[in-house]
Amino acid sequence: MSTISGTVRTIILLAALLLTGCATLPPPPVAGSAHPVSAESTDKAVPTDSAALLNVEWQLVEIRPSGDSPLVVEGPGKYTLQFADDGTVGGQLDCNFLSGTYTLDGDKLAFGPIASTMAFCPEDGILSTYSEALNSANSYAIADDQLHIGYGDAAGVLVYAPTLNEQLPVGAVWHLQAIQMMNDEVFTPGQTDAYTLELSADGTAGGQVDCNQFSGSYSLDGSALTFGPLSSTRAMCAEGSLYDRYMQGLGDANSFVLQGGHLFVAFGPDAGIMEFALAADSASTAGVTEADLANGTYAGIYDEPVQLTDGAFAGEPFVAGGASRPTVTLVPDTIALGDLNGDGVADGVAVLVDDSGGSGSFVYLAALLAGTDTTDQGATLLLGDRVRIESVAIVDGQIDVVAATFADSDPMCCPSLRTHFVYGLQAGALVELSAEKL
Repeated sequence: MSTISGTVRTIILLAALLLTGCATLPPPPVAGSAHPVSAESTDKAVPTDSAALLNVEWQLVEIRPSGDSPLVVEGPGKYTLQFADDGTVGGQLDCNFLSGTYTLDGDKLAFGPIASTMAFCPEDGILSTYSEALNSANSYAIADDQLHIGYGDAAGVLVYAPTLNEQLPVGAVWHLQAIQMMNDEVFTPGQTDAYTLELSADGTAGGQVDCNQFSGSYSLDGSALTFGPLSSTRAMCAEGSLYDRYMQGLGDANSFVLQGGHLFVAFGPDAGIMEFALAADSASTAGVTEADLANGTYAGIYDEPVQLTDGAFAGEPFVAGGASRPTVTLVPDTIALGDLNGDGVADGVAVLVDDSGGSGSFVYLAALLAGTDTTDQGATLLLGDRVRIESVAIVDGQIDVVAATFADSDPMCCPSLRTHFVYGLQAGALVELSAEKL
């Protein structure tokens, strides 16, 4: 697993700096604004309200030393600045990251001490000139959506254009690839499909977090991305779980960047980056959905398959005029989506309860496969009477279930024997692969 690229890391780092001062970034600028302006338009640049300077990632596109030919920057993402309203600034300095402070007074701009990492960068002929220009900056102006920073006694100009950020798609499923902290610690999940993120068009968010599931809300505003409040099941996952880091990262998220088909989410301030890749079971790929599970047909509970409607089934009374009837419901918050048969398409599992009016309440694990002959009818497996389900997850093609079953001394109301079960599909049937007491 490679670490997060320098350009993306810097974009995200800069956004993370904004958390204490401003939680909202403006919408991306219009297309076409990222072209260097002419010398004539530079002369006409006028000071703008400082709010236009803030919360935008500015990419250096040209250096105009006084009396010399302009230096056009190859790969503008190598040199960036982002100003936060708390007086801090951060950015990319070739292959290094810079941070420091700045002050504004009308159209006057000055940088305080600026520090940077010290990686050795290939010489590109711009680095030393740019560093000297930043250290001698003295003014700023904005024209045609571009930032001009004056530097030196001879009136040189640094020309920046705003970064255009892609729109974050909703309805897709993202798999966590890595969590990289700003101290260069990197945490990678054992299975990427154990940590997922899905943003829905209605403002809700959810996904898998190791052996648990989470849900809540999110907010998008330009490049700003925040979550909250979020809640999750609290099953005890195996040692080495990234549960705490993942949930804290989402809770502290403040911005995002899309690059190369990957989603990078900053959390902080100045803390780290979560990198996601689109899952094979994203919205662009046909697969089982939560609605499919809630309206699926399942065999193995009664003599005849049952057809759920919005997560419930009620048949005719067992005895004409009687109160007891076949009744099956899907337990909320037990749905998990993921690939169970290795075809790269989302399958689904959920917990069903047969509660037909007698003394028992029989709990079933149900699986619905996509892209096979079993799509029309789900497989089920009886887990027991009054078993209490804590979590359900699909991990590496298998189904992880944490449940409480009955010890010999337990009253019938309250199972206490917590067990981690692993189930799999064999010849289209659900089978128990392992069981470990917790």
